[in-house]
Amino acid sequence: ALFYVGESDVVLKQSGDHVFASDAGVIDVGGTGKQAALLVVTGGTGAQSGATGFLQLRGSIEAGEVAGDYFGQICTP
Repeated sequence: ALFYVGESDVVLKQSGDHVFASDAGVIDVGGTGKQAALLVVTGGTGAQSGATGFLQLRGSIEAGEVAGDYFGQICTP
């Protein structure tokens, strides 16, 4: 397993707005590519500008991109 901390830029499917977050997680680099992470929302673009909150990610890394489900709460001003 690979543990990491970093920054995320999540693009929302419906609006195309971006949500920015600081994150910490783990990736199974032994073959499955499965990933779990906690993201602390720090802002965004469009309707997500000034957003705060958190997201949990369950997914996998495929061709260098994260695919999966995000659950959590985003609050906007």
